[in-house]
Amino acid sequence: MHVVHFNLILKESTSLQKVIDQLDANDRIALTEKSTANQVFSFGRDHGHYGRILNQVVVAVPTLQVRNDHEIIGFAFTPQDGNSLLSSISITEWLLYPHSFEEKIQCLKELFFNEV
Repeated sequence: MHVVHFNLILKESTSLQKVIDQLDANDRIALTEKSTANQVFSFGRDHGHYGRILNQVVVAVPTLQVRNDHEIIGFAFTPQDGNSLLSSISITEWLLYPHSFEEKIQCLKELFFNEV
């Protein structure tokens, strides 16, 4: 698991609640109140499918900030299982079914977490 510090500059203004709502609406993004990789990884080992977190990213909500209505700053955890397994499955489906791959990978949706 890696920790990523991100700093995004948007063209349109936003609010912290709007950012959290948009992150929460994405099924491949999990949110967490945890602040260390140990806590997030431990959750995955205890509750994940075969001890894995398949989400692409777990965003630490307490670290999120919106500055000047256009800049989003925060930290996120990138589970290696989610990156390697889900990305491999997604690209394979995309190559085989370019117009319907998004539909096909939804069978994995029940393995994603909304909150860690």
